[in-house]
This record gives sequence, C-alpha cells and structure tokens, in this order.
Amino acid sequence: MRPTPRPQARTEAIYARTAADDATGTACEAQVREALGLVEDAGNVAVYADPGKSGLDADRPALRRLLADARRGGLRRVVVRDIARLARSATLLETILGALRAVGVELLTVEGAERVVPYGYRLDPAKGLAVHEQEAIIVRKMFKGAARHA
Repeated sequence: MRPTPRPQARTEAIYARTAADDATGTACEAQVREALGLVEDAGNVAVYADPGKSGLDADRPALRRLLADARRGGLRRVVVRDIARLARSATLLETILGALRAVGVELLTVEGAERVVPYGYRLDPAKGLAVHEQEAIIVRKMFKGAARHA
C-alpha cells in the first residue's frame, strides 16, 4: 500500500496493521475496505498502514505518522477494524488512546460499529448503512402501530 499524503485539514483516518506473517499488505487492504464504510467522505480520508508489523511494537512508521498528524490537529477521527490493530499490549494501547484523546481525536472500530448499527439497518462496507430487510419489516409494523394509536 502506498502512504497517503498528510492531511491538510481535520479529516478522518483509517489505520490498518497486520502481523509479521503478512508483509504483503493484502490483509491491510481488506481492513481499509472494511473501514471505508464508516467514514463520512471516502474521497477525503488519510490511510495509514503498517503491514507485517507486530502490535507489540510501538515504533511502527504509519502509527508514528498518524499520531504526529493527530498532534498537529489534522485528524478528527480514526477508524480501525478492531482495537487490536492499534496495539496488542494494554500498556501500549493505553498510551495510544491517551494520545488520541488528548488532542480530541475520536476512535471508531468497525467491530464496535457493527454492534451499534440501528435496528433495521446493517453495515455494508461499500455503502455504509443499508436497510436490513427482515428487521425493517418489524420496524415498519411498529411505526404503523404507533401511528394508529397517536
């Protein structure tokens, strides 16, 4: 994966990391595709990827750039597939999360977002929120019933 140019204004970022056994970056590319469904403007997102890097290693090139850009005020949100992409140790994770919080950067995980999608919708990696047809039927019935009693 090629690095994304540094963001000029407060923008969203995607961070992807894979273990040392995937130095090709294909798993990072899959993580980025998943995360794109959660960004507001997919055309204006900074991508930081550390293929083949351990989550125990604090000295990852893309992670260093991401944290530096966050400190400069260039980022407003970081999207990761799951929290383990940031770090595999509690101490390192606490340090990274603290650095993001200190400069007001929101963290969103694809894994967590799937659990907070409103009932009647599903998360489509290509489109973002999409109607979940079976659940939507129930939602429509609930609204019809509420409208009759109003």
